Amino acid sequence: MSMRKIAAALLSLCTVCTALTVTGYKAPERLLSAYAETVASGTCGSGVYWYYDDGGTLNIVGRGEMTSHPWLSSYQDDMQKVVVGNGVTSIDKNAFAYCSRLTEITLPESVTTINYGAFNHSAVRSLTIPSGVTEIPDAMCEWCDGLEELILPDGLTSIGAYSFENCGLLSAVDIPESVTEIGRYAFFKCTGLVSAVIPDGVKEIADASFHECTSLTSVKLPDGLTGIGENAFSGCTALEEIALPDTLTSLGMRAFGECKALKEIVVPAGVHEIPQKAFYLCSSLSSVTILDPYCEIYPTDTICNTLEYFGVIRGYTGSTAQEFAQKKGADFESIGELPYILGDADGSGLVTADDASLVLWHYALVSTGVQGVIAEENRSGADLDRDGLIDSRDASGILELYAKNSVS
Repeated sequence: MSMRKIAAALLSLCTVCTALTVTGYKAPERLLSAYAETVASGTCGSGVYWYYDDGGTLNIVGRGEMTSHPWLSSYQDDMQKVVVGNGVTSIDKNAFAYCSRLTEITLPESVTTINYGAFNHSAVRSLTIPSGVTEIPDAMCEWCDGLEELILPDGLTSIGAYSFENCGLLSAVDIPESVTEIGRYAFFKCTGLVSAVIPDGVKEIADASFHECTSLTSVKLPDGLTGIGENAFSGCTALEEIALPDTLTSLGMRAFGECKALKEIVVPAGVHEIPQKAFYLCSSLSSVTILDPYCEIYPTDTICNTLEYFGVIRGYTGSTAQEFAQKKGADFESIGELPYILGDADGSGLVTADDASLVLWHYALVSTGVQGVIAEENRSGADLDRDGLIDSRDASGILELYAKNSVS
């Protein structure tokens, strides 16, 4: 090493050390090491400093938030390792984005906030998120196609949109039980992901969360889940089975489209609509059970496609499932008689003006805090518009239905 280089390195180190001393931060011993030459340094926040050495390592030290990332303009293509020192509390947005040779990132326990896209399009192979981080930001590791190991902390509450999109080598993710939100496209095209267990606190699987996870064979959905978004599991070509919880009330378009290994599905009674292409091109489907007797089933491209479903559709006799099967020429298997008649509020087996009167009486009582008069077993029939409430709109609809039936 030339005297000129030694002098430059010492000057750079002295600059950083002096600044750290002024702020009351004690420089770590490695800062003074002679094993690597510091080639650049500066500040990246109030009381936070960086220095980059000739071995391709970026060290960040100090106390407080990282608010800038000046190293990207000069070292984005060369950086291989990042070590963030204890005392740094946040990672700036896009701080290490597109660092194509960056394979190793060490984060201290002092970090509690990671901002948007912090590591996106980098070459990081393994990442441990500190225990104080409660939110994974949008696009944090988007297109980190070398990421093989990910450790998320207990206490994490949300995983942002696009956060692990196209992390194709990621084969397993242990999602902490504390997580209540998984953003759209969060694990899109994680083609190496084999299994997923969704925590109990998650109420909705967002759009395309696991879209095109082509190795995914096992998914456990929680009791309490109410919605599965558009394309949530579409293109999961290895997925053979999935149990939809009884609490589910909505399915998005193409929710399970092109799940070509899926063999059977039971759609819970709370799902009142099966949208277009919900099970499109699920070519291995041999059994579809629809538990809502009045479920609205999109007429085309819903199950396999318009012409090519050769399995069995199961549902109640007289249900929309039976009607759908007859229209498509599919085999139908009854699971029993209709459990209720829509519009029949008194359990008589008929829809009459008396049902409308009973609904109005029930609604008036409930509105004043008094217990209603419609028996529990008849409330599904009384809720004509299926919004979960029994009110004047149901009474009006029942009268219209009665009038229509009387004419016909």
